[in-house]
Amino acid sequence: MSVGSYGGIVFQVSKKKIYSFSNFKRTRTAEWKEHSRHGQKAISQFISPGIENITLDIHLNASLGVKPLTVIEKWGKLLETGHHDIFVIGGKQVGKNEWKIESVSEAWNTFLSKGELIAADITVTLSEYITSDKPKKKSTSTTTKKTTTTNSASSALVIGKTYKVKKLLTGYYTAPEAKNQSAVNRTGKVYPGTYYIFNISQGMVNVTKVKGSPGSWINPSKNK
Repeated sequence: MSVGSYGGIVFQVSKKKIYSFSNFKRTRTAEWKEHSRHGQKAISQFISPGIENITLDIHLNASLGVKPLTVIEKWGKLLETGHHDIFVIGGKQVGKNEWKIESVSEAWNTFLSKGELIAADITVTLSEYITSDKPKKKSTSTTTKKTTTTNSASSALVIGKTYKVKKLLTGYYTAPEAKNQSAVNRTGKVYPGTYYIFNISQGMVNVTKVKGSPGSWINPSKNK
């Protein structure tokens, strides 16, 4: 059963595999300014909501069906490539924005005699990813016809709606991998058919046969 997902990583609990998180903490703040007054208490002025933060602990154990070092490297790659994505728990998006990875703290706990890591704990810290401007609905007059067509196709993509895969495509774990068409691990083939859109990031699309559950990232430019 899927608990949630982030960046192509699926948290799940089953008889064969337990890969989930604990101590999930979400911090919300607000920015205020105090205006001093002579002989009286300062007046409070609300400025803006602050950037939200999330921390979560993940226990990795080979006896629970996961490979600790593989998972650690996966989180490290997302961190180092500046990945940002939505965080989903129980089929619902956490917050209104995407989340970027601020840090990944690792504790390598247990090894076998040959140095194989079999148990570890990691703590992941994320913060809201906010873009400076809203996406433009229309292209400028200087935009070429080709660019206008591409923007039109992208704006037609809506999370939760259907998407038709026209040809056999390669599936990826993350949006950057799909965009660069390069990855060590792939999710397999995505066959022609109708899918649901689970997520959209960096122009890439996460398609799934089960609505509300993460699937594979594809590059829509290859779906022609």
